[in-house]
Amino acid sequence: MNIEDMKIGVQYKVIKQSDDETFLIDDIIERNDDCDVLQVDSLKKENKKLNGFWVDAKDVEQALKGLEVELYKDYGVRRILKLHEEIKKLYSDYNNIESDFLTEEDFDELDKLNEKLKEEKQ
Repeated sequence: MNIEDMKIGVQYKVIKQSDDETFLIDDIIERNDDCDVLQVDSLKKENKKLNGFWVDAKDVEQALKGLEVELYKDYGVRRILKLHEEIKKLYSDYNNIESDFLTEEDFDELDKLNEKLKEEKQ
């Protein structure tokens, strides 16, 4: 794994810890735009004491050696659902100002997407 493989703002779940144990199995990590890597959470209680640390860009290469990750889909689905709710509210606010801001068909498509995402989460 190297830093270029990680997309900025996407969260990953560690499935094989790094060689130097900087990142442990079930840690949730993400890359920022400075090429630092943040450990934002852990799904294991024993790792909770470490929440919120980051590895500076100059140390990332060493910290990622041996690391294997997968997309942390739960975060992505929750974030998309939250954004969908925000879009609905924004639509409502703007619709009060201009009645044809989005059509009912647009709203139906958003609802279909929301249902699909809920099904995928289960």
